[in-house]
Amino acid sequence: MAKRIANNFIDVLLSRVDIISVISNRVPLKKAGKDFQACCPFHNEKTPSFTVSPQKQFFHCFGCGANGNAIGFLMDYEHLSFVDAVEKLAEENGVEIQYEQFDEVKAEQRKTLYDLLDDAASLYEKNLFTEQGSLTRKYIAERQLDRETVAKFRLGYSLLGNNLQSHFGNQTTIEDLENAGLISRGDNGFYDQFRGRLMFPIRDPRGRVVGFGARALGDAKPKYLNSKETDVFQKRYVLYGLYETLQSSRNIEHLIVVEGYMDVIALQQNGINGAVAALGTSFTPEHLSLVQKYTKKIFICFDGDNAGKKAAVRAMETILPAMQIDLNIRVVFLPDGEDPDTLVRKIGKAAFTRLLEEGKRFSEFVFETLIGKSDLAFVEGRGEVASRAKTLFDNIPNGEYKSLLYQEAIERFGFDIYNLARGINHKQTTHYSKDKKTPVYLPKNGYKSTVESRLIRLLLAFPEFANYVNHIGLLSQYKNGDRNLLVQLVMLLQVSPHQYTSDDSFGIVLDISVQKRLQDIIKYEKIIEKVDNYETLEDRKKRLNIEFVDGINNLFAILLRKIN
Repeated sequence: MAKRIANNFIDVLLSRVDIISVISNRVPLKKAGKDFQACCPFHNEKTPSFTVSPQKQFFHCFGCGANGNAIGFLMDYEHLSFVDAVEKLAEENGVEIQYEQFDEVKAEQRKTLYDLLDDAASLYEKNLFTEQGSLTRKYIAERQLDRETVAKFRLGYSLLGNNLQSHFGNQTTIEDLENAGLISRGDNGFYDQFRGRLMFPIRDPRGRVVGFGARALGDAKPKYLNSKETDVFQKRYVLYGLYETLQSSRNIEHLIVVEGYMDVIALQQNGINGAVAALGTSFTPEHLSLVQKYTKKIFICFDGDNAGKKAAVRAMETILPAMQIDLNIRVVFLPDGEDPDTLVRKIGKAAFTRLLEEGKRFSEFVFETLIGKSDLAFVEGRGEVASRAKTLFDNIPNGEYKSLLYQEAIERFGFDIYNLARGINHKQTTHYSKDKKTPVYLPKNGYKSTVESRLIRLLLAFPEFANYVNHIGLLSQYKNGDRNLLVQLVMLLQVSPHQYTSDDSFGIVLDISVQKRLQDIIKYEKIIEKVDNYETLEDRKKRLNIEFVDGINNLFAILLRKIN
């Protein structure tokens, strides 16, 4: 069951929280008149320009412009999502969170798994420094990892044999240990999932242990073993090393996607921050969505051999459907026989950083892949490229990045891949994708469209969308213009949805000036009926619902960083 924070809980939470206490627990504050000051934690400065107002319960930096309330501070300072920040703030201040459609039993089960996994990580850490862990310590020393790095990543050792059931005893159940992925069921009963291995705890952005990676030190197979997927661990949503990166720097300039655990650890130990790794899977659209929360600059490293180049092509095909115009991705091929771990120790931090910056721009790699060994000087070569390009573009949702890439393709290739049959009786098939977004409508009559006016138009077409606005208290703090109208409509539809069944029914409760604006929105904000001939009414509603929810979420993200 989906977890949604209840309407108006944000107001309740902010009224119970003291922003001075929240920030001073993380940043030293000094009294300055009626306010408090500090050097800004979000940029480097020598003279304090970061001000916190206990009266307004807001912070503002006059140097870099960072601002917001206690929730916004926690989101920026600890790199948390909105929901995670609300939950952490509520937990720290003893405020019980009010949820809608919340499964308390499921939440308690997840907490049990988090607690078990953290206890197991502590046990593995302790095992590392026992007599049985001596060979693992020797291996760590050979990989030139210092004690500080070992502690930072919570490296450990899982003993040979089956020990977890006896260790936990009556503290938990076999079912919980199995659900956490710590033990597995065999023909002769349960056995420890990890035995005689170097252990790498995998943590989410909040620092909670969600699973483990494990390396065999002898001849055991496989060499690397990951936790099975559980209620708290799905590989496509997790990047190893992200939590450690977030703790190392408040400003994440870039992320470096590498292949292995030791690559992440070696880079961070050698002063190269931002290294993360996918967990036995290729880089996924969910991974791309995750990293975009923290930075728009991403380096993806691959081996320089044929296997590495094939992996890069697979990653390209995965990334393209989710690519955005503001992302700066570089594809980095390492010298043959090298991985980030060995290479950084061989050439040092400065040279490795130069190697990253010299990586191929993502779009350049796309075109190099499309052209391959085909010769554009000949019809046959152009035909090969056109065939590959059409397949590629058909799988990319319509959007700004696809448009820019398509324009560049015409310039690079010297022909339009979708108009090769111009002048010939040829029926072109339109492919429908559920990921397609509504085209932007730009009226030319002086009407001014806003983010809120678009949301209002969607709300009028589908009043039930109002139920997806679950933080109306926050939204109402920043009312002005179209935002004020949006707040009024949402509140009316949430309280009395059956009373407002037509656009005209809002007239009796809205001011005349607001009514005029509403009519302009109805007249000029167009909703495209279909994006192609294959879109059903159900698909259309789903598409517009996604657009509405995304728009609301983006609006909240913006508002959290503004001062009232």
